[in-house]
Amino acid sequence: MPPILSNPRQSNSSQEPPIAPQGARETKANNGYCQSFLDWWEHYPKKVGKDAAYRAWRKAGFKVKAQMVCSSQEAAAHLLSRVIAYEAARQGEDPQFTPHPATWLNQGRWADDPATWKAQRAETPPPETPDEKAARLGKLWEEQDRATGRL
Repeated sequence: MPPILSNPRQSNSSQEPPIAPQGARETKANNGYCQSFLDWWEHYPKKVGKDAAYRAWRKAGFKVKAQMVCSSQEAAAHLLSRVIAYEAARQGEDPQFTPHPATWLNQGRWADDPATWKAQRAETPPPETPDEKAARLGKLWEEQDRATGRL
């Protein structure tokens, strides 16, 4: 029988981290991050808030494990595959509109439809040249003159 813990949030320190694969525990060589997270981080297009992103990544791993009923390794692989797809979708996009990594994870955006990851732009026609503008206005004036009986 497992030991009874006085604090329900207290965990057994001998257990592996929530979504770190076996043998990929946090190490000083990785500055306290497991390799699975570092692989994920390498692909996220905006490199800000690494510590917050790591905490959010671990939380997201719990959610993925619960939703998919899978192992820690499968959850990490799922998050990695989704961030790779997100990275590809954001290529050439304005980085100002790329959320911070922790925000992307905390809001569960890995589960979003990838079509929403690319900015939707309206098709805008090329600007008209001065000659085209003059011709267009000339036609409008002529139509107006005919309608008012000036021609």
